[in-house]
Amino acid sequence: MIPPGQAEVAALLRRLAGTDPVETHISAVFVGPDTVWKLKKAVALGFLDFSGLAAREHFLRRELALNQPVAPALYRDVVPVTRAPDGGLALEGPGEPVDWVLRMAPVPAGDFLDAVASRGGLDERLLDAIADAAFALHAALPPLPGPDAPAALRRVLEGNAAAALAAGLPAARVEALATATRGWIARLAPILAARAASGRVRRCHGDLHLGNLCLLDGRVTPFDALESR
Repeated sequence: MIPPGQAEVAALLRRLAGTDPVETHISAVFVGPDTVWKLKKAVALGFLDFSGLAAREHFLRRELALNQPVAPALYRDVVPVTRAPDGGLALEGPGEPVDWVLRMAPVPAGDFLDAVASRGGLDERLLDAIADAAFALHAALPPLPGPDAPAALRRVLEGNAAAALAAGLPAARVEALATATRGWIARLAPILAARAASGRVRRCHGDLHLGNLCLLDGRVTPFDALESR
């Protein structure tokens, strides 16, 4: 559900697209005939906080910067939704920004690879193309300087453990799993450090599944990489 404070912006985008949005828990994507507008929802979910206008602009620009080099035909720009002196809303108008949207090109629904898979279209040729696209994506990324992989893994572990407890899972079992995982992270720390020192750690896509792969001009193209600060 789109937050009430963004209802007016959503109404504008719905008029531009001519259809209701495709929604996730953090975004609303308005797919028009020749343009797609992606609105980040003003939500704070623990692992992200898009509640502020500046944060939504920042993360939309970060999303554009991460994805445009890989899919330049898909990702266009980030533009403001502005309020005119008469009170109306417009894209890129003269007034102050009230929200921000990522502007993209549309992709036919049947060209997303999860849709291709659902109709049995993942043949040997396409599977090879997916592997080649994943390899090319990661090969083009620079090594991260001095990443602390054990610390990152511990942050993920503690966040997942807290979420499991909040969901009502048995505390003893959650803590037993967390304790075992902490031990594995400690034992693997030297190997992780060696990988980092040899340049084998990179900031990768983060969510590379069939739904985030599509065919653009017949070429397998990753999109929607996870943005970060």
